[in-house]
Amino acid sequence: EVLAPLMKVPQMEIVVLDDSQSDYKTFAQMLTGLSGGNMSLPVNSSGDGAGRFLIELPNLHEIRSYNRGAKFSSAPIIAFLQDDDVPPSDHSWVREGETLFANLPRLATLGGFRGRLDIGLMEDPRHAFIPGPKYGPRPTDPVERRKCCNRIKHFELQSQIPFMYMYKVNMAPMLVRRSEFMRSGMFHTDFSCVGDAGIGYDYEYSIRNWNNGSSVGLYYTRFQYGIGKKRSGTHGGLQALIRDENELHNNNALKTMYPNFHHYTGTRLAIRSMRSLGGVAVSAPETYKCREC
Repeated sequence: EVLAPLMKVPQMEIVVLDDSQSDYKTFAQMLTGLSGGNMSLPVNSSGDGAGRFLIELPNLHEIRSYNRGAKFSSAPIIAFLQDDDVPPSDHSWVREGETLFANLPRLATLGGFRGRLDIGLMEDPRHAFIPGPKYGPRPTDPVERRKCCNRIKHFELQSQIPFMYMYKVNMAPMLVRRSEFMRSGMFHTDFSCVGDAGIGYDYEYSIRNWNNGSSVGLYYTRFQYGIGKKRSGTHGGLQALIRDENELHNNNALKTMYPNFHHYTGTRLAIRSMRSLGGVAVSAPETYKCREC
């Protein structure tokens, strides 16, 4: 479901990172079938100038796998995807993402799922973060819809694409300017041990962008999120406890890594940047109350 729409995008280089320790052959057969039976793996040209690659990275988990994939890629803009999020068939997320990067030269990272502004004075002690307003697509589950999310209230002036600057954006999809990704050191590998979940590495990279003088934004990609996801694996049982400990540790680490910047200075930079956009003025917490939620 994830690969089929991507294989139809002209000039898109695809790098599949398989950390399953068991599914390499399945991925190879799938890619071969999608290409009409004439794809040689792990390296091949699709005929439109875009490469198709399959890399086996047993149980490295996403931080290190994404970094390896980014090094391997030659694309100027990299889109990090996850295997339970299905892209739309019309490729609009690709065109709009490229347009936003072209029109906003300081934009280093573009989230396509959710984003946050750390507005508020009270920190949640359970997770060591400020539960500020969250933006992005609203969940289909009626219960979850009551909790999330605020709509994107701004747009990029030249293209009219709905867009907001965000202090932090979530994986995935997440699009990055490859040159800035490599220059800034990629995703921080200290946010997890090999094979473990790295909660907050996407937030850390967002904060690092702002701290380095670049910007971070959010737009709609119209993906189907969490296809087939269950409360298992890293979401359930003992792994859920490990995730909670990892999240608390990493959120506390952000305060040490970015003193006098995280949360407030970085959030102010994101809010001030929105003055260059069209849409609703952003100035106070009450502005973010979502009338649609």
